Amino acid sequence: VESRGRRITKKEKFLNEKYDAKKITDEYWRIGKKLKRNIVDTSIFLRKSIENGKSVLFEGAQGTHLDVDFGMYPYVTSSNTTVGGVITGLGIPPKYVGKVLGVMKAYTTKVGEGPFPTEIKDNIAKYILEKGNEYGTTTGRPRRIGWLDLNLVKYSVNLSGVNYIAISKIDILSGLDTVKVAYAYRIGNKKIRNLPSRVEDIQKLEPVYREFDGWEFTGKDVKKDIPRNMMKYIRFIEKFTGAKVRILSLGPARENTKLLGPI
Repeated sequence: VESRGRRITKKEKFLNEKYDAKKITDEYWRIGKKLKRNIVDTSIFLRKSIENGKSVLFEGAQGTHLDVDFGMYPYVTSSNTTVGGVITGLGIPPKYVGKVLGVMKAYTTKVGEGPFPTEIKDNIAKYILEKGNEYGTTTGRPRRIGWLDLNLVKYSVNLSGVNYIAISKIDILSGLDTVKVAYAYRIGNKKIRNLPSRVEDIQKLEPVYREFDGWEFTGKDVKKDIPRNMMKYIRFIEKFTGAKVRILSLGPARENTKLLGPI
């Protein structure tokens, strides 16, 4: 839409529209009456479901380090993204939280600003970016790419009491000669494993890496035995974090998921 030689934005078009308030409220009133019978106190509904022996699955959004209380402030979201969000957001008593499954990528990504100790900016980063389609779902903005930071993963495991781990996009690392994992940091002459509390200090960290030989394994190989080099990578994650890896995602399709054990 053009106006005086310039293009009108969607926002301007929306603000310039004339709306019939009665028509809008009548429509929402009609929809509201349909929804009314399904509106309940969800905390009571969920507690009764659990007490009656039903299985209830809670799924959280966003990562641990975006948590408003325990994330890398100020680069955080406005809610609790740890397992504590189940309690504060849904009214579920802690005693009802059973097994906790943590989901992690086989490498690290980040959207937007903030410290990122294991970030890489070479051809390998471009390879992972394109192969993993690491672009924002809404904005299309490319994500920042880095090697797996196990210090962040272990912090997340401890904070949420993770029992089991699901690793996504491990197939994206297939084809690389070497895969790196950060297991510690150096700051000055000091070697540490925990993130400093100040963002300014996190930006000074130099990751300490363990290198693994690469592998070839994708969703097409889901029924085959896991390659030795990939298994070494997985066992290192388990030993470092104390949580067992139970699920591998080897592609976007449901049938590309490989189970490594019971949950």
